[in-house]
Amino acid sequence: VEQCLFKVPRIYFEQSEIFRDTFTLPWGDPADDGTSDETPLCLVGVKAQDFRSFLRLLISLPSDGGEPNFAKEGWLGVLKLSDMWKFQKIRELSINKLGHTSMDAVERVFLGRGYGIDDWVLRGLAHLAEREGSLSLIEAEELG
Repeated sequence: VEQCLFKVPRIYFEQSEIFRDTFTLPWGDPADDGTSDETPLCLVGVKAQDFRSFLRLLISLPSDGGEPNFAKEGWLGVLKLSDMWKFQKIRELSINKLGHTSMDAVERVFLGRGYGIDDWVLRGLAHLAEREGSLSLIEAEELG
């Protein structure tokens, strides 16, 4: 991930149908199988910081005091990766945690649409409809 090598036991990623299917495919080129430092599985388009946050949650141990306490940006990274890789429980947890963070109505609608979170879309649109004043040009562009 972004030229950083992460060594993670495969078992953690087998919770995801995306990775489970990937691991069962026959590899055409053994140089791309992810089984050694010399042949890493490259995760293109993933930010290293998002991946670190995701791993902290995925591999959190009970002795660590439970789930990590991320800032909003950390939970957004976890939501992005858990949604992309179909880690349903982690996705639900990140949605719950983000639901308690400060988010303006436009951001809530934008993220709700992007990640299929209907409640966020409805709450954001309701807030926009009830507030005084019209949308700014920037808000209108963000909403599409």
